[in-house]
Amino acid sequence: MTPFAAHALRAGCIAWLLLTVLNQTVVAQTLDSRAALFAQYRCPLADLLRQVFEAPSAYRDRDRFLVLSAPLIQKNYVQCMFAVNRTKLFCEASSGYYDEAPGRPRRSFPSDVTKAAFENLGFATGNDQKNYSYERDFTGTPDFSEIATLMLLAMHDGFGARADARLTVTAPFAKKVLAICKPAN
Repeated sequence: MTPFAAHALRAGCIAWLLLTVLNQTVVAQTLDSRAALFAQYRCPLADLLRQVFEAPSAYRDRDRFLVLSAPLIQKNYVQCMFAVNRTKLFCEASSGYYDEAPGRPRRSFPSDVTKAAFENLGFATGNDQKNYSYERDFTGTPDFSEIATLMLLAMHDGFGARADARLTVTAPFAKKVLAICKPAN
């Protein structure tokens, strides 16, 4: 092996090692930031979703929704609604499409990373003139913790929300968190 080839091989190995270490650091930071967000918000959010699902309504599906947003992270939100006599879950995440006034050119578009994050969560992202949609059928009582996890992952992976972000909830049928949320061991 020539000295040049040996040097190139050594440099390639160092670059590979550096990328591996950096990738593991990013994955660890992502897992840590997810865990922190879940620890703070998953239990109360699941309880609020339960209240939305269980609330009686004179109008079968009207107001049976919950919007989760982070006011300091632009106009990003994820919302879910129980519909069709509580047998379907419809969710939507902001794509930024509706941020502009009608007739005005759109100024911002989500990054490929953002779109990929929503695709990985099962949201449809193919139409650039709509928000990202998610739909699921269920029978019986849904797993509210699972829906809360989906919404928090959308906020975390798609919009960059972390545990220190102040997330807000809008839900006409949810009054206050009733469940006792204990920290995970």
